[in-house]
Amino acid sequence: MTEDEILELKQFLRENLSLNVETRSEYCGMEESGRMYKDTHTIQLILDGEVISEEYLS
Repeated sequence: MTEDEILELKQFLRENLSLNVETRSEYCGMEESGRMYKDTHTIQLILDGEVISEEYLS
């Protein structure tokens, strides 16, 4: 790749690559603490509006 192509790619990624953290409350039954729901988190890598990778964080 030429230096100009690398710069164009970096610019594209700056404009179109993002991270998102999705939080959900999931039913887990009655825990010792009395809670019935717990929050779970998933981090998503988004390129040009499409999730290209995601990882469950808990």
